[in-house]
Amino acid sequence: MLAQYPDDRSVRAQLATSLLEQGERDAGEAALRAVARGQPQLLGRAAVVMAASSHGRFFFDQNAAAKFFGVESG
Repeated sequence: MLAQYPDDRSVRAQLATSLLEQGERDAGEAALRAVARGQPQLLGRAAVVMAASSHGRFFFDQNAAAKFFGVESG
């Protein structure tokens, strides 16, 4: 899917999920940051991916998530 749709943020979020589940935390987090920076409206989705992953993180507020992903919260 990534080869066919390299700019699709949803596909990239799925890739990040897969990387996190495989234990590749740094790569997974970097992929999620790229998703969130590309489209800040996907910050919520990126945070859900991180919270749902067995190797992820949980955020208690939007500002903490925005800071982690390197985007402006709004």
